[in-house]
Amino acid sequence: MASSTATPFRLRYVDRVLNFQYETMVAPNPKFLYFLGVLTDLSIRAAQTTTSFPFDTQGLNLSDGPWQYRITRSATQKTAWRILRTHADFEGMLIVLADAHATDCLEVQHSSRRVNTPPRAAKKKQKKMTPAPAMPPAMSPAMPAETPPEAPSQFAIWEQYRWPPVIVDSGIIHEALREERLEGIYFGKAPKVEPMDLDRPRE
Repeated sequence: MASSTATPFRLRYVDRVLNFQYETMVAPNPKFLYFLGVLTDLSIRAAQTTTSFPFDTQGLNLSDGPWQYRITRSATQKTAWRILRTHADFEGMLIVLADAHATDCLEVQHSSRRVNTPPRAAKKKQKKMTPAPAMPPAMSPAMPAETPPEAPSQFAIWEQYRWPPVIVDSGIIHEALREERLEGIYFGKAPKVEPMDLDRPRE
């Protein structure tokens, strides 16, 4: 369509929860409040298709949440959803419609009636674990060879009763030497023995 002010445009109302859609033609150059009234009437028509009304008979409006719109050219060519809440949003929608083709369709849904497709869980890449190199067994420090016990001496039974060494004071030794000098006896030496003269008469 060349301009939304000169040519009527197709409007498709969708309700993903009820799996409902309805197409109608909208007059060129609609007013903001009039267009909102058309959307509310279509929400009432969608509610009448089920026995349990998801909302009251007054229909949906901006007090229930913003509207959303997008341009649909084919089943695969669809623009992203845009918010329709204020008059400025509505003016932006008319600009988009002015640049659209005659076969394009304006698709509208209420934000409370959309079905969010859960995001596909991203597959986590499993990292290939490289086995750690095997560690050599810990080497225990070499213990010194034990010295074999010595064979006991044949006099061991007597050596255990050996009298401990006697510590003699040097003063006692000096006193003994002095007495030996007086007596003509040398300490530690045997007295000099003169040979006996058998021819000498005894006194």
